[in-house]
Amino acid sequence: MADIIRDSSLGQLIRLLTRNKYLLYAEERPDFVFPTPITEHEQQHLKEKVEGDAASTSDSISTSESISTGESSSDADLERVETAGTRDLRPYFSRTSQAEAVRPEKTISRAIQPTLTSDGTILVDWYATDDADNPMNWSTGKRTFIAVQILLYTFAVYMGSSIYAPSIGGVMEKFGVGETAASLGLALYVFGYGIGPMVFSPLSEMPLVGRNPPYIATFAIFVILTLPGALAPTFGGLITVRFLLGVFGSPSLATGPATLQDMFPLLKIPYVLSLWAAAATLGPALGPVIGGFSVQAMNWRWAQWEMLWLSAPIFLLMFISLPETSAANILLRRAQRLRKLQNNANLKSQSEIDQANMSLSEVTYNALLIPWQINALDPAVAFSTFYTALLYMIYYSFFESFRKLGRRKKRK
Repeated sequence: MADIIRDSSLGQLIRLLTRNKYLLYAEERPDFVFPTPITEHEQQHLKEKVEGDAASTSDSISTSESISTGESSSDADLERVETAGTRDLRPYFSRTSQAEAVRPEKTISRAIQPTLTSDGTILVDWYATDDADNPMNWSTGKRTFIAVQILLYTFAVYMGSSIYAPSIGGVMEKFGVGETAASLGLALYVFGYGIGPMVFSPLSEMPLVGRNPPYIATFAIFVILTLPGALAPTFGGLITVRFLLGVFGSPSLATGPATLQDMFPLLKIPYVLSLWAAAATLGPALGPVIGGFSVQAMNWRWAQWEMLWLSAPIFLLMFISLPETSAANILLRRAQRLRKLQNNANLKSQSEIDQANMSLSEVTYNALLIPWQINALDPAVAFSTFYTALLYMIYYSFFESFRKLGRRKKRK
């Protein structure tokens, strides 16, 4: 639990205020010893040696099995070679291969030596194949706890869209507007969380930013905006706040699945994403039910208050116990700590090396503008975008029709 709090926004704030006196990382403890780096040539030599040993072992296994079964299959032999090679290479290479990502069982602990490149750079990586800071190595309980937070976050944001639907009649009466205008509170919310991911989600892919800052910063604004949403004195103020709520709640839309993918292997991620999709679907479906009874019992503003009552506790939970899951960000911050502790400017993470020759404007362009460019120029992506938009239009049109159906029933 201590590591969860340490890596959360609250933990990072405590470390900042106490100048890293509390909630220490492994490399900040007195007994920490930095592994001895090996050169690229030595690493290549080890790789060739291990690949040769793996191939020999695989050939022996293949031959013995062929003799015992009387069968020979080149595909099966190739599969055995690849499997053996991947298994034996794990002590030396930390980049998760496809075979390792698929494997559901826990990797055997083996130390990983940092690589010393030809220009003197020491590549900061995981300390071992079962490094506790690697999200893929977290316990099932820890990953489940974090996944539940993402599901609750997603549910709250998505529910905030349709929970407004029962309030449309009250908005019409209060501000003297027509039904079409009153429906803008729902439409602009959905429009907002359609635009937001194009800005906030690319930011979360930047190693210097990571997942947590966009989550916490935007969700904090989301929670704060629920107050003026419930107290809005004018119709213009109400629909403006509704649009901003959609924008600042949007990181759950695209970054949520990315967080889950940071933690779960390929064999498990489809099941986890299906749960996330269920939360995203149930939110709008249950919104009118949750908001409807309070609007009937009290007034239209109570649906907005319910958004605050749901989102505020979830925000506090995330602020206290949602750790960073981006491997690139975790390793970058590790490199920063090691440079300070070891007094060695050559210690760098892979993401720092990749972006060393890029200016801030180039990084920003790649993160924020390229997604828009791809969406505009790639026909397949553009089709998927418009098709998804059509599905959203149809889905949310049902919430618009609830009130009309209710009126017709009363007339009968």
